[in-house]
Formats: sequence, C-alpha cells, structure tokens
Amino acid sequence: MTCPLDPLAQSHWQTARQNQIASLQNYWLAYYHLRRLTLYDYQRRQTVTR
Repeated sequence: MTCPLDPLAQSHWQTARQNQIASLQNYWLAYYHLRRLTLYDYQRRQTVTR
C-alpha cells in the first residue's frame, strides 16, 4: 500500500516538475535561436541552409 504525499510535499513536487519542464523548454528554445542566429548546426558541425 502506498502512502500519498501530504499536500505541501505534493505542491513542492509539482512546482519542481513544472520548473524542470520550463527549464528544458527554455534550453531548447535558446539552442535553436542560437542555431538560427549563427546558421550553424552544432550537432552535425556544418552550416545550416535555409
């Protein structure tokens, strides 16, 4: 039988999860923005053509 989290712990967990998702979203948005600005694909190590 599992013990449910108390409401405060559940709230902290949910906030941490939302912050993690927002951080990942910001990382990838910044990555693709940098890629677009530099016209360079850092994974393939080649220029990006439009």
